Amino acid sequence: MLRPSSLRLLVRAQRVQSPAFQHSLWSVASSNINLVPPTRALLWRPIAQKIALQTRLFSDDSTKKPEGDKEEENEKEEKGATEAGAEETTGEGEGTETFEEEDLEKVKERYEAEMKESKDHLLRALAEVENTRQRSLRDVENARKYSIQSFAKQLLDVADNLNRAMESIPEEKIKEENADESLIALYQGVGMTQKELQKIFNANSISEFGEVGEKFDPNFHEAMFQAPDETKEPNTISVVLKTGYKFQDRVLRPAQVGTVQKT
Repeated sequence: MLRPSSLRLLVRAQRVQSPAFQHSLWSVASSNINLVPPTRALLWRPIAQKIALQTRLFSDDSTKKPEGDKEEENEKEEKGATEAGAEETTGEGEGTETFEEEDLEKVKERYEAEMKESKDHLLRALAEVENTRQRSLRDVENARKYSIQSFAKQLLDVADNLNRAMESIPEEKIKEENADESLIALYQGVGMTQKELQKIFNANSISEFGEVGEKFDPNFHEAMFQAPDETKEPNTISVVLKTGYKFQDRVLRPAQVGTVQKT
């Protein structure tokens, strides 16, 4: 009776195509049935190596395909790979093109928004610069135009004193035949000084305002009191206590007046 190891050797022999090699395996397997294990192992080792080599070669030959079929299969694989690559490339191209168009639109919109914002900032800056320039020119013009305003305002007290001096001397005493020569000289000197000061005021655009009968205007007049007067219209000036003065279009001092009270 054959042992399992001998059976396996015989099965492998069936797979080997060489008849001579199969016969040698059969004879060895039959003659080694009753050998002791060490001796059997020494005998089987080279045979097992040959069996393994032949079995691998036979397996490779059985799985090897004809060269024509292999070339055809390679061509099919290359064709399929080419088509797949073309489809993938086409898909990627379409996706890339779509992505690029969308990306360009977004970039365009962003740059248009930034350009609009920059233009708005530029226009605002230019407007601010123009406003600053106009304001500076106006300040320079006002400084030049009203440079003597404070000085002119200080001269108003001098004009008031001259007016009071002229009013303190009645004209009847000056016109009398036996009038005092010194009083006449003083009166004439104060009058000449008053006229000279008025010329200076006129030369520098300083003018008087506030007369009896004018309509009361809070922008130019300062009402000190109200009194009824049937001969005059209500809300008109009845008495001028202190003359008002203007320097060009600015009020140096409002006129202090009394107004007619409405009855």
